Amino acid sequence: KPPAAAKKKLVNLKAASREELKALPGGSDEEAARIIAGRPYNSKAFLLSNKVISEGRYAQIKGLVVAGEPAKAPARKK
Repeated sequence: KPPAAAKKKLVNLKAASREELKALPGGSDEEAARIIAGRPYNSKAFLLSNKVISEGRYAQIKGLVVAGEPAKAPARKK
């Protein structure tokens, strides 16, 4: 079993910064801006259905992104 540190960090489409989106292989300012403008995403497939990126581009990054919940502070016990 590989160590947890070797695990790839997925980019969250709902919360990623412009820089994180640009850091995807082949990413650009324009693509990052389109992804941010298209928020929120219920699924990473919305990138295709909402025509944010092309099918070819989606094939390149689909394994690197998720459409999870934005990071939240841990709930505090009362």
